[in-house]
Amino acid sequence: MNPKINADDLYWDEEKGEEGFDIKQLINKAKANWLFILVSVLCGLFIAYIYLYATNPSYITSAKILIKEDDPLKSSGSSKSGIDMLQAMGLSTGASNVDNELEIIKSFTIMRQAVMDLGLYVKLSKEKNRLKSEEYYGTSGPYIIHPVMTSEELYTTKLTADSSARYRLNMQNGRVTLTNTETGQEYKSGPGGKLGLPGIELQVQQNPLVKDREAGDDVFIRFLDLDKLAELYLDAIDAEIPNKQVSIINMSLESQVPQKSRDLLSQVIKIYIQNGVTDRNAISDSTISFIDGRLAGVTTDLKDLEAEIQRFKQKNDIIDISGQAKAILDNSSELYKTTAAQEVQLSMVNSLITFMQQTSQNPRLVPASLTLDNPALSPVIEQYNRLLLDRQRSLLSMTENNPVVTNIDQQLGELRNNLLTGLKNMRNAAQSGIHTIQQKSGAIDAELKTVPAKEREFLEYSRQQGIKQELYIFLLQKREEAALSKSSTLSNARIIDVPRTDPIPVKPKRKMMLALGLLAGLVVPFAWMWVRELLNNRIRRKKDIETLTKVPVVGEIGHFKDEYTGEFIVNEQNGRHPVVEQFRILRSNLNYTLTARDKVLLVTSTSPGEGKTFISLNLAATFALSGKKTVIIGMDLRKPKLNKVLNMQGKKGLTHYLVGQSILQDIIHPIASVSNLDVIVNGVIPPNPAELLMSDKTKALIETLQRQYDYVIIDTAPVVVTDAAILSAYASLTLYITRVNVTYKESIAGLDKLQQSGRLGKLNLVVNDIDFEKEKGYYSYYGYNTPFAYGYYEEQKKGKTFFSRWKKNSR
Repeated sequence: MNPKINADDLYWDEEKGEEGFDIKQLINKAKANWLFILVSVLCGLFIAYIYLYATNPSYITSAKILIKEDDPLKSSGSSKSGIDMLQAMGLSTGASNVDNELEIIKSFTIMRQAVMDLGLYVKLSKEKNRLKSEEYYGTSGPYIIHPVMTSEELYTTKLTADSSARYRLNMQNGRVTLTNTETGQEYKSGPGGKLGLPGIELQVQQNPLVKDREAGDDVFIRFLDLDKLAELYLDAIDAEIPNKQVSIINMSLESQVPQKSRDLLSQVIKIYIQNGVTDRNAISDSTISFIDGRLAGVTTDLKDLEAEIQRFKQKNDIIDISGQAKAILDNSSELYKTTAAQEVQLSMVNSLITFMQQTSQNPRLVPASLTLDNPALSPVIEQYNRLLLDRQRSLLSMTENNPVVTNIDQQLGELRNNLLTGLKNMRNAAQSGIHTIQQKSGAIDAELKTVPAKEREFLEYSRQQGIKQELYIFLLQKREEAALSKSSTLSNARIIDVPRTDPIPVKPKRKMMLALGLLAGLVVPFAWMWVRELLNNRIRRKKDIETLTKVPVVGEIGHFKDEYTGEFIVNEQNGRHPVVEQFRILRSNLNYTLTARDKVLLVTSTSPGEGKTFISLNLAATFALSGKKTVIIGMDLRKPKLNKVLNMQGKKGLTHYLVGQSILQDIIHPIASVSNLDVIVNGVIPPNPAELLMSDKTKALIETLQRQYDYVIIDTAPVVVTDAAILSAYASLTLYITRVNVTYKESIAGLDKLQQSGRLGKLNLVVNDIDFEKEKGYYSYYGYNTPFAYGYYEEQKKGKTFFSRWKKNSR
């Protein structure tokens, strides 16, 4: 006797579950779902059309600027020693860093100022349809608006607090009315069209270029947050250096309003250039400011000294110095000039040292033209000032903790120390020069002793006056040089290409969007079919079984489309029914498999509800109608269904015979609607079905029936119980019934192991309940198992609507 079948035998084999790509199957599936694919493609194209209809075209506006590199040798006239000093310190002697300029031109501060200058925070638009609106800018709309910000704080808190607020603009007889579309709040102007709102004034004018009909259309105004708008444009603008070999910056901006993008790029470049000139003038301004401070002090000293000389003359009745003193003064004029120059140099150096020490915590630009003739120090001061300007400009878009800023701070610290060292060396040199001159003036001092004391004192006053006058003239000269330098300052940037807009829109790309819509329309149905197949863990067709097991499939039974009443489908009246033809094919396949002595067929399945009783009855009827005497035995003693299907619940059956309550002739019942067919129903449900089936009477019964009938078909319980394994010992062949969308793939994967073990005898599979019409993508070949070639469903299709057929096919 065969051992009991374990559920573990029905295992999943991943290698068997693998299924390769079948292009023919894909094409057939597409044919089966052609209407679904067509509808999906049309939907994709429709969505693409709606997108194109609802999207305003966007255009690219581009500009190009050149960043000119400054040459410190040319700009300052310095000698190579100053450049060597910078290089020895590890500092660059170049001027403009294009990368820094790129960050500056993309800074939030510049963009915000450009947005403010152009008044872009007031947006004028018109609804073209329910899906999109058209923005007006400049003279493109029915109204020309000039906004003036009076209070940013009030504007932000009152007008931009609600970002979705819109105001309908209407102008009649020069009077403007703004109406909030949500709250109904109104703002009205006087006859001049000047409208006062919280934090902003609007000057509204009728555009003479727009027709009256267009001017009367609904026009709306939105007030945008200035900071958010600047951030939005910063994200939209693209500025880049094409390559490191050039100092050119390419700028581009995508916008739906070309004129606005041109104006915005132009304004950004304009502000950048103005800021660059302002930065360059900062050194001249710093020098002029420093000189003005020194001039004020020197002027005061001169006035005090002249007043002192005047008092001295009046007190001592001196009109002029004597001829002797004048001769001594003339002879020492060159020496006095040299002394005065050294005094001026010492004074200026001391002033610069004091300036550097006072600004150590808050660095300021160093007056560059006051270093006299020191070729080594001038480039260092120029580089210091340039780095300081770079730091100030970098802080427009960076924080002080940014690595770029900290690197500049480190370089500034090194330059400051070197500047102080150089200035102190200059001071020592000036002091040494004055001391040397004083030593050389001994002979003159001896001559002065021969001059009367009053005249000698007067000569000292005159000498001090000469030094102050020399310093005053020097400062005036340097101030004039700084003023001339400021007036001739040029920007370090030059516009190569003014902002220009490409007339071909970059968005939306009509052809690309239609292609994407078409592609999406094709991908969606195939993806849906693929996901449906991927997530499905039940068999749906014969090929699913063939990929899981080597057990042969001997028959495919189609879905019975009419309501099943329990009567035989296979009978003399339904000869052309497609399901009847499929049972004939099953019978033919079995005839090739069975020998003359193979008369007993065991019909089982994995679980209840897979149609084993349905298959048993109609297969038996098929054999009977071919002239073969056939009997079907209901041996499912646990959940009997055969007696219910045949409406024989009260008839004596198998259990009556096995327990000895009836003889064989009493339990054999003929089927009136099918000749040559008898049935033995299950009978009452016994408490010990397995023991009854293992009894000798069961064996004797089957042997007796084999002698009396051409075919004996046993309808037994599913394999999850031991009954099928017990009865397989008497069977010539076991038909294992699977049902589409009911039988799990896991239960099929273990059939090879059962086949090898022989627990169910000679296994053959039958696929039940296939909807050939629904699965015609997989059953597109012609054959007897596909009834479409012979028009079996033509009668059934009559009267069905196109929609109902599509709905069924797309499921």
